[in-house]
Amino acid sequence: MPHIDTSLTYAWLIPLLPLIGFVINGSIGGKLPKAVSGGLATAAVFGSFIAAISLFLKVTGAPDDARTFVVPGFQWLGIGADVLNPAIHSLQVNFELLIDPLSVLMMLIITGVGGLIHLYSTAYMAADKNYSRFFTYLNLFVFFMLLLVMGNNFLQLFVGWEGVGLCSYLLIGYFFEKKSAGDAAKKAFIVNRIGDVGVLIGMFMIFKYFGTLDFHFGTSGVPGILDSVAPLAAHASQAVVTTLLLMLFFGATGKSAQIPLYVWLPDAMEGPTPVSALIHAATMVTAGIYMVSRMHSVFVLSDTAMITVAVIGIATALFAATIGLMQNDIKRVLAYSTVSQLGYMFAACGAGAFAAGMYHVMTHAFFKACLFLGSGSVIHAIEHGMHAKGHDNPAAAEHGDVGNHELVGDGPDPHDPQDMRNMGGLFGRIKITAVTMIIATCAIAGLPPLSGYWSKGEILWYSWSVSSVGGENWVFWGVGALTALITAFYMFRLVMKTFFGPARSEAAKTAHESSPAIYVPLIILAILAAGTGWAFLPFETFAKFLEPSVGALPTVPNISMKMPLEIGITIGVVLSVLACVSAYRNSKTGQLQSPQSRADRHILGAGWLYSVVLNKYYVDEAYNLWFVKYGKRFANWLYLTFDVGIVDGIVNGVDQSVRAIGSVARRSQTGYVRNYAFSMVVGILIVVIGCLAGLSHGH
Repeated sequence: MPHIDTSLTYAWLIPLLPLIGFVINGSIGGKLPKAVSGGLATAAVFGSFIAAISLFLKVTGAPDDARTFVVPGFQWLGIGADVLNPAIHSLQVNFELLIDPLSVLMMLIITGVGGLIHLYSTAYMAADKNYSRFFTYLNLFVFFMLLLVMGNNFLQLFVGWEGVGLCSYLLIGYFFEKKSAGDAAKKAFIVNRIGDVGVLIGMFMIFKYFGTLDFHFGTSGVPGILDSVAPLAAHASQAVVTTLLLMLFFGATGKSAQIPLYVWLPDAMEGPTPVSALIHAATMVTAGIYMVSRMHSVFVLSDTAMITVAVIGIATALFAATIGLMQNDIKRVLAYSTVSQLGYMFAACGAGAFAAGMYHVMTHAFFKACLFLGSGSVIHAIEHGMHAKGHDNPAAAEHGDVGNHELVGDGPDPHDPQDMRNMGGLFGRIKITAVTMIIATCAIAGLPPLSGYWSKGEILWYSWSVSSVGGENWVFWGVGALTALITAFYMFRLVMKTFFGPARSEAAKTAHESSPAIYVPLIILAILAAGTGWAFLPFETFAKFLEPSVGALPTVPNISMKMPLEIGITIGVVLSVLACVSAYRNSKTGQLQSPQSRADRHILGAGWLYSVVLNKYYVDEAYNLWFVKYGKRFANWLYLTFDVGIVDGIVNGVDQSVRAIGSVARRSQTGYVRNYAFSMVVGILIVVIGCLAGLSHGH
C-alpha cells in the first residue's frame, strides 16, 4: 500500500516551476532580453530536475515494499452515487501526486534531458524573432508531461496527455508561415485525437468496473486500480478486459507512433530540431509506453492484449527500420528510427518485461536526443556555408522553404541543409558534433558495451524466452534481430554520408563547429549513451529499482541460451556496420547523386522494392486516398443526404406547412366591418342552435 506523505509537498515544485516559466514568458517574455527569457525557461526545468533528484533519493532510501508515496493536493471533482441506480458509482478525483520508482524515473528523464535541450535551444534559436514564444511552448510542454507522469489518477494523466498533444501541435507548427509546418501540425493533432478516443473509452470502462480512476489508494479513501485487480477479474468477462486494454493500447499507438497511427511522427520533423529532440525522441512519444507500464498488473490479465502489444511493437520496429534505409533527410532518418525503437519498447512490454521496455526508454532518451541535437548542429554548419539570404542562424534553415523536404528523385535540393547528399567530409570540420553523434550511433546500433547493447539485448532476450509470445519464439526473436541489423546499417549510412568521404557541396567545405551551448549538451548525452549499462546503471540494478512499479521480470526457462543469442546479435550488428562502411567507401565520388544512389540501390536492388521503400510503402498516399479523399466524399454525401435532404427537408417542410396554413387563415382577415359583423352573427347562431339542441336532448 502507498504511503500518504505530507513531507513531500515540495514535489509540487517539479511541475510548478515550468508552469511559472510558461506564465512569465507567455505574458512579458517579448519585453525581456533574450538571455533572460531563455535563461528563465532553462533554469525552471533544471530546478525541477534538482527537486526530482531529491525525490529519487527519497524513493531509493525507502524499503523495497514501501517505495510508493502519494502527495496530497485538493479535491478536484466529486460526484455522488446515483440513489436510483446503485450500480453507478460515486466519483471523487483528487489532484494529488504519485511518487514511485516509475514516476521518478520519468521525472528525471523529462527534466534532465529536457533541461539540456532547453540549454541547447538558447543558442540554436538565438536569432529567431519569436524567441520567447518558443520557450513559452517548451515550458508548457514540460509542465504537461510532468503532470502526465506524476498524477495519481487517470484523469490527471489524461489532462497531461491532451496537454502534450496541444503543445506538440504548437511546436511542430512553430514556423506557421510555412505551409508544410502547418500541415504537419494538423496531421499530428488529428492522428493523436483518433488515438485519444481509445483512451477515453478505456477510462470509462475502468470506472465502470473499478469504481475509481485512482492508480493507488490516496486521500479519496478508495482502493486504487493497481492496489487490487480483483474487481475487474471478478466482474468483467475476459472479452471485456481485453477490449478495455486494447482501447488503452490503441491510444498508446497514437501517442507513441505505432502501426497504424505512426504517420504523424516523421512529418513532425517540420518543427525546430530541439522540438524533435524533446518531444519526439525523449518524452512525449514514450507516454504510451509509460501508460502501458503503469497499467502492467491489468495488462497481464489478458494474453490477447499482451500478444497484440508485442506483435504490433515488433512489426512497427521492422517496418519503420526498412523505411529509414532510404531516407536522405537527416532528421527523417532519425524520425523513422524513433518509430522503430518505440516498437522495441512495446515488444518488451508485450513480452511482460516492462522493466526492459522502460530501460530502453531511458537509454533511447540519451542517444536519440544526442542524435537529434547533433543533427541540428550539422544543419547549422551546412546552413552557415550556404550563406543564403535570411538563413544566418540554424533555426532559419528550418524556417525557410528549403528545409525538411524529401525529394523522390535521385538529385538533392542544393539549397536544403538537411539533405545528407549535400554533406560529406564534415568530421574534420565539426569534430565534437561528429564524435558525439558517432558514439550515439554506436549506442543505438547495439554495439557493446554502449547503452543500446544492454537495453536492446534484454528486450530481444525476453521476447524470445517468455511464454506470452510463445516461449522460445524464434520468429519473434528473428524479426527483432533483423531490425537490429537494419538499424545498424541505416544509422552508419547516416554517419558515412554526413561525416566521411569528400565534401559534396561548397557549404560542406566551409562548415564550422557550433557554440558551447550547443555542443556541451551533446557531450553530456554522449557520455550517458556510452556509459549507461556498464558504468552508470546496470540493467539488474535498474530492474530491481523499478520492480515495485512495473512488477518482477518474467521467469526465464532457458537462461543458457542468453549468451549465444547475444553473441549472434553482436556479430550480426558488426557485420552490418562493416557492410555499410564498405558500400559507401567503395562508391566513386563523381557527381553527388550517382554514386550515392548506386550505393542505396545496392541495398534493395534497383527494382520495384527500391521504389516502394523509397516512397515509404505509399502509406501516406493510401491514407490520403482512403481517409482524406474518400473521407471528404463521404462527408459531402452525408451532408447532402442527411443534413440537406433530411434535416433541412424537415425544417423547410414545417416552415412551408405553417406558411400555407397561415396563408389560408389570412384570407379571413379582410379588414371590412360588415364581414366581421356577419361572422359574429354566424357564431351566435351556431351557439344558440347548439344550446337548443342540447336542451332538446336533455329533455
